[in-house]
Amino acid sequence: MSKRTRLHPCRLLGCAAIPMLAVSVATNAQVTRAELVESGIDAFFNLEIDRARDFFVAAVNPVNQPPDSIWAVGVQYLVQMHIEAGNSDLADTWMRWAVRLEPDMQVDERTFLPEVIRRFRDAQYLVGTGTEEDQLAETTWIWPNLGSREVSGVLRVGPSLLSVPVDVNIGGRGSINSGGDMTLQPGTYSMQVVAEGYHGIDVTREVLPGVTSVLNFNLQPVIVAPEVEARVDVLPENVDANTRNQLAFFSVTRFRTDPTCGTGVFAGPDGLLLTTYAAIRGAEALELELADGTSISDDVRVAAWDTERNVAVLKLPISSTDFIPLESEVGDSVWTWAFSHPGCGAAATERLQVVSWRDRPDGLLLLSDSLEHGEQGGPLIVQSGAVIGLALGDLEAVPADRVAQTLETARRNVTEGRLVAVETVAQRENHRFGSVMIQSTFSDATAHVTPFENWHWPDIERGGPVPFLYSGPMGRYRLDLNAAGQESHRTEFTIDPGIFKELTEPQIVAADGGGGGFPWPIAVLGAAGAAVAGILVAVGGDPGPENGPDPQERGSVVVILPQRR
Repeated sequence: MSKRTRLHPCRLLGCAAIPMLAVSVATNAQVTRAELVESGIDAFFNLEIDRARDFFVAAVNPVNQPPDSIWAVGVQYLVQMHIEAGNSDLADTWMRWAVRLEPDMQVDERTFLPEVIRRFRDAQYLVGTGTEEDQLAETTWIWPNLGSREVSGVLRVGPSLLSVPVDVNIGGRGSINSGGDMTLQPGTYSMQVVAEGYHGIDVTREVLPGVTSVLNFNLQPVIVAPEVEARVDVLPENVDANTRNQLAFFSVTRFRTDPTCGTGVFAGPDGLLLTTYAAIRGAEALELELADGTSISDDVRVAAWDTERNVAVLKLPISSTDFIPLESEVGDSVWTWAFSHPGCGAAATERLQVVSWRDRPDGLLLLSDSLEHGEQGGPLIVQSGAVIGLALGDLEAVPADRVAQTLETARRNVTEGRLVAVETVAQRENHRFGSVMIQSTFSDATAHVTPFENWHWPDIERGGPVPFLYSGPMGRYRLDLNAAGQESHRTEFTIDPGIFKELTEPQIVAADGGGGGFPWPIAVLGAAGAAVAGILVAVGGDPGPENGPDPQERGSVVVILPQRR
């Protein structure tokens, strides 16, 4: 135990000369918080760890007395005890609970271990200062008796204060209805609260060992506007404005390519931004801009992604009091508005209809019109202001129901600190970019590049007149070269992420002495320290075996790989 923790109680509470308490369950209610903390410190000082923990747990009970400076001391000792015992998860749970209950809590940086201070800062970052939805969820506690050794906690939903039952879905654990409860291991849990006729909310709370946490909800009713000449094909101005405020656009940097633009929408108060995986696929870095003009380039992480569902969730180093909910019920022919940021400029919208949901629930939304900027991954918004999907290119969108599953994974990863950089995602999926320059001595030569690998996607197949610069994800490709009056030539090459292959000795890859055209003799050129390595393909008549090709009569094609960065 660090000597920094072995301070006499007077240093923290003032000398009241109170002897160590022999507190029992029966007398717990008559003992003051200061006495409990002082007795806990005394037991802690004498290495009576179990007794110290009992005193500190009793002292931080917020039921009988609101949190104060003495309460904060008890919390910090409780956290430090769990850290020293090797139970960091429980230490984090207590600290998050304390910061959520008392956001203005202060820590004693002179007395407690640096690990206590760090976990306090982490809790402040994760919990923030609360949200408007927190005001609709009241939490009370049933505290354990002094000396309780119960290791699990209970989450209970109080009787409904509304005219209908409340259903609370605990991510990955099941649901609790009004008046029900669930026994859980200590930790932080995200919950979705719904009731028929009321706006749902998302709430995060901690479950403490031996403590019953009771939640009561005062949800806001859904007010249905009078249907006076209501037009289903017009987006209300307030919905349009609110959506624009919850958008962010980002510039995507990939190896030796022009930046592309992506669009995301906030889906929670914890800085989670929804977009498609295609929008960030192969990215080395992202630079974001929020609706208020704030730019973010550092500390942007990926909280979750799913290549099959084509969904990605970015974690930004911010919190928000407002966001846009998801709507999983999507009907055919419903009008929707696709939001994007053309050229990473001002937000724009496209109005269209959902034709059908193909292969429900695992398929995609089929749209009535092709999305001009669908590759950005922006949201599809309906009149209610909810997100029903994420835009893809052409006539398709990812349904919100599939988005919600990845979003739930992202929330768990944020809670557990499992975040990765965008470049790490590209590496794991084999989507990091490299590039190849294809050149030819023929002025009219053309090149066509076709991907080979199962992780490649169709629209990276491209071609054009040489010189032709091809950039794409790592892996094998087929190259078809054509020139006027010559037979086409086919070969293979490999792109590596951000590097090229240096060949130090000439070598013959293939040779055919036939006259009049392809198959072409091919030589791979290279030299130690050379800036490029290439494939030289000679074309023309039969030059004779001794003299070799006449450069005046024969052409060549050179495939030049990029210089190592």
